Amino acid sequence: MPKVSAEHRTQVRQAITKAAFKNFSKNGYAITKMDDIAKTADVSKGTLYLYFQSKEELFESLCKSNQQTLIDERSGLFQNKNKIRQDLGLFYDNFLKSLQETQKVRFEALAESVHNPKLKKIIQKNRKEIELNVEEFLKGMKKVGFFQNNVDMNALSSGIISLFDGLIISELVGTNHEDNKKAWIKTMMAIFEGTGLKH
Repeated sequence: MPKVSAEHRTQVRQAITKAAFKNFSKNGYAITKMDDIAKTADVSKGTLYLYFQSKEELFESLCKSNQQTLIDERSGLFQNKNKIRQDLGLFYDNFLKSLQETQKVRFEALAESVHNPKLKKIIQKNRKEIELNVEEFLKGMKKVGFFQNNVDMNALSSGIISLFDGLIISELVGTNHEDNKKAWIKTMMAIFEGTGLKH
């Protein structure tokens, strides 16, 4: 039996993940079946289960991808206190654009997690990982003078994520993008100024 290359495995994994997202987006997380994903990815069901044991694992893969997007979109930003407003606007526009296709799936899965303990556990784990990631980034900002020493970085991280998630929900139901962006910048500036930002 020929040996499968790492490159081929990566390609199959990506095809399956893409197929899962396509089905989640079109049909909703709850209705999508593993058979649907295998058919869309043009792989056998046996091959599908070699890479992912469940829809929950596939959703977790999408969560990991969004975490990387967060890291990519903030790269190079929030290093200069004099550009903070500009950076907040750029981040909001770019990150939201990058997540535009996945957010509907994410919030559908959030609703489904009320009845699905495995999915709830994945969502909780993903939230904690994002909080830790943002907290580490904020600590880096603190080192260059963005915050006072007594600021609780864990609480700040949780609050910022909750604010952003709330604005994403607002966008999903049709609230004007520019109004949400303005709310993001003004609220974040109030947070920064309240925690010691001098600019």
